[in-house]
Amino acid sequence: MVYKLLAMDLDGTLIGNDLLLSERVKRAVAAAQAAGIRAALATGRMFRATVPFARELGITTPAICYQGAMVHEIDGDGILYEQPVPLEAAREAIAEAEARGFVALGYVNDWCYAGKDSPEAQFYARHSRVQPRFVGELLDWLDTAPTKIVIVSTAEQTDANVAHFRQKFGNRLNITKSYPLFTEIIHPDVSKGRALARLAEQLGIAREEVVAIGDNLNDLDMIEYAGLGIAMGNGAPAVRAAAGWVCPTEAEDGVAAAIEERVLTGAPRAAVARA
Repeated sequence: MVYKLLAMDLDGTLIGNDLLLSERVKRAVAAAQAAGIRAALATGRMFRATVPFARELGITTPAICYQGAMVHEIDGDGILYEQPVPLEAAREAIAEAEARGFVALGYVNDWCYAGKDSPEAQFYARHSRVQPRFVGELLDWLDTAPTKIVIVSTAEQTDANVAHFRQKFGNRLNITKSYPLFTEIIHPDVSKGRALARLAEQLGIAREEVVAIGDNLNDLDMIEYAGLGIAMGNGAPAVRAAAGWVCPTEAEDGVAAAIEERVLTGAPRAAVARA
């Protein structure tokens, strides 16, 4: 199999809590691109928080950001696709989060907004390397459909939040988990998998020529869509179960191993055994 597009998640996949790309990973991504494979980032991060990693990796293919709610050119201002959260549902979700005692963040025009400064907002700032803009009361301020909403909680509370918001909003919103502390809320028709399918079509690349690598629930349909879906060794059980191969963990440079052992060798999904 000759692969032509490699989509990679960032947090928990390419980078860990130190937010650093390893030299081995950078060499492997460079080798894939030198072999003619288009590399793309597919992340929940906002675009401005994604670009530095793309440039460090030498990636020029448009980035899938905001869990697939935006596909944005790396070099330039071109937005190839954007689907924000419906404003009424977004406001309901923020009100529900605040009523439950959680901090909600809203994203408009590739900026992150919060009501007031808080430890949760500052954690997000450190993690994303983007400082939120504080607007007093987020619900009073928000009059534009946001690209997405993030609810910040403890790791122990996130799964419960995902379950609660899925039950409350049903098919009105897509609720997923991107990081242990982040419950992410996007348009019901938005996902990384759908964005990846759209990007592949725009690039003239067939589904079976696509590789996707990720670790968390927000990566699941991307891994299911790809001709070869690869889960990180540190990935969620559902993601590992759906993958064609489970590579080593992020701390063990799993993406580099996946590129070296599977992507560059053209290993087909059916021939790949789980590690």
